[in-house]
Amino acid sequence: MVPMLLRPCKALQLPRADWIFERRQLALCNGFHRTRSALIFSYPDEVKNKIHETLVLAMDHDAAMTRKSFAPLKKTPVKVSKKRDIHEFLDNAQDGAIYFSLGSNLQTDQLPAGPLTALCNALGSLKQRVLWKHNGNMAIHATNIKFVKWVPQQAVLAHPKVIAYMMQGGLQSLQEAVHYAVPVVAIPFFGDQYFNARKILDAGIGLTLNIDTITENSVVQTLTEIVKNKTYLNNIKTMSAIVQDELVKPIDRAAWHVEHVLKFPNSRHLRYHGHDMSWIHYYATYLCLGTGLILLLYIYYILYDKIVSPFVKITCLSNLKQWINNLKRKLD
Repeated sequence: MVPMLLRPCKALQLPRADWIFERRQLALCNGFHRTRSALIFSYPDEVKNKIHETLVLAMDHDAAMTRKSFAPLKKTPVKVSKKRDIHEFLDNAQDGAIYFSLGSNLQTDQLPAGPLTALCNALGSLKQRVLWKHNGNMAIHATNIKFVKWVPQQAVLAHPKVIAYMMQGGLQSLQEAVHYAVPVVAIPFFGDQYFNARKILDAGIGLTLNIDTITENSVVQTLTEIVKNKTYLNNIKTMSAIVQDELVKPIDRAAWHVEHVLKFPNSRHLRYHGHDMSWIHYYATYLCLGTGLILLLYIYYILYDKIVSPFVKITCLSNLKQWINNLKRKLD
């Protein structure tokens, strides 16, 4: 049973990953479009009118990430021998090695002092060796930790001594971890990293930590669970085998789609239908008009209740009093 402290509150607040994907597919396509969601980055105005997107390639896979997307382009592994010191460090890891990296957008020296100290103390107390991608100076120097500014990541993940990967939950890093069957511990910070962390928990290929509540004890417990419980390793091995067992290689499939579009440049069967959405639907004009009408009715109600209604009541009372007075005069 995994302690609840190993799982972040932010990730647990999300529903299951497949439920999220069915309702808002977050396919980051070629760095320009999230074509299946409402987040669409704009081209410059002078270019926008001349562009007719026909094909967008998304680096994703049915088994590892989602169920209706393009398979990732597999990359040729790089030999660790290009970094001799890393190669020797991993080879001599008798109890295995843990690879720690937060990607290229976030460096560990940007972390708050509390979480950074907790990570250093926790990783330094392990019997496994730790390869830590860190671009800066670290005051704590544990004998089992090696700090490096740059890492040949795929080569490190392919090394047989690497038994766990601590990462930020980035999509491409997660794909590489799945490809090389290395269980993961995700520490999400922003963007789709929380969604990917939820997918990691759903697939049973790793655990997650919350950077806001991370402690030395939680890090040690999480890594101990990942290393000792072979369920995570078995799950990610199965997923890796599924990802690599394909009739057509992803690079060949991508090449075929590109050539297919070039062969039929005026065809629209691969075109994203949302691109042809009318401005009425794009800006939800009917919703704006409906909201405006309701607002006007509300304002009319407030004005009538506060101004018109009292004035009408005063006028009616004044007329009633005048009529009663005239009636009294006639009776007299």
